[in-house]
Amino acid sequence: MRAALTLLARRGLAGLVIVGLAATPVTADVAIDLRAADPLAGLPAIAKNKLNFLRAFRTWRPGCKKPDIYVESGAIEASVDEPQYTTIPLVGGCGEAPDEHAGNVSAINASLSKTQCSTAAVRGDLVAKLPAAFEAGGFRVEVTANASSAHVTINKLAKPGTWTGGRRMQTAITPQEVRGWYLVESRGQRQLAVLLSGAGPDGTISERWMEVWAKKAQQPTAPIDVARTWLLAAAARDATVLAKTTGLPFERIGFSPAEPSAGACKTARSARTAEDLVGVLDCVLAAAPARYASLFDEAGFSKITAKQIPPELEPHAAVLAGFAKTGHTLVWFTNDDERGETNVVFAIKGSKVAAALESMTSK
Repeated sequence: MRAALTLLARRGLAGLVIVGLAATPVTADVAIDLRAADPLAGLPAIAKNKLNFLRAFRTWRPGCKKPDIYVESGAIEASVDEPQYTTIPLVGGCGEAPDEHAGNVSAINASLSKTQCSTAAVRGDLVAKLPAAFEAGGFRVEVTANASSAHVTINKLAKPGTWTGGRRMQTAITPQEVRGWYLVESRGQRQLAVLLSGAGPDGTISERWMEVWAKKAQQPTAPIDVARTWLLAAAARDATVLAKTTGLPFERIGFSPAEPSAGACKTARSARTAEDLVGVLDCVLAAAPARYASLFDEAGFSKITAKQIPPELEPHAAVLAGFAKTGHTLVWFTNDDERGETNVVFAIKGSKVAAALESMTSK
């Protein structure tokens, strides 16, 4: 007999109770029981085929003693950068009738029929203020945030052959905490989902899931991968990796320290020897981490040509054209936040960064 997740709703003293039942053999291990100390302990749930999920999140509206509880369901799909999920309210936390959303249980059943869901085998609960670092399923995970986005890094700057990944996601909340995680391995890839919480403009506290796909790190040779590694190393203050991905001669255009009276960094902008490079990269490290720790985004890189210089980089068009003419590949990174827009163009040759040009526009 096929075993599948079945959800039943009934009235209980604590409100709507949802319990998981399974036919023999027992493969389902999912239950939301509002009478329990942790009513969401059975979630997140993953389908047997590792293609679907069901997970819960909560919101706390101002003036309400209890949280609203929602479930979110969708497909586990690495090829979709911005997947769209189905969100269904289960319980209202502001005095709503206990069975107000009881009809939604059938919709949950339909979305999970024939999937044989069970509780995620690799998961963890924690409450950690951001920035946070923790171990998850053998991964070293770091989570940072700014006012409107969060960034998750898996095994940052790890050696080739190690699982690595990263993603920045825009949020309608200001992320403040990590509240849990789970890990799924599907078709040779691994997806880490991290539960964040934060405050919205109206004072509502909301939880939000964020997924990151991990893959085996390779020796960076493609220009975009070289640029990503270089900028991540700068953000992480990793001088060793930064030096390994920097070629000679090297030119620094921008990356000026925050303090205008930064001594040698005013003039230490080019290097032709390894000794010179140490001082020039020290000046990069004096400027970059504060900005890029909150701006770095794996998706923010793209290749451009001398004929595709974006308007925001037009003042530097002649310099960039010169690098292109001498056989350098140009890789452009762009991102913005409440402070303004930041652009970096990398001139890459022989799998090394030969020049890095930074341009910033304040709001």
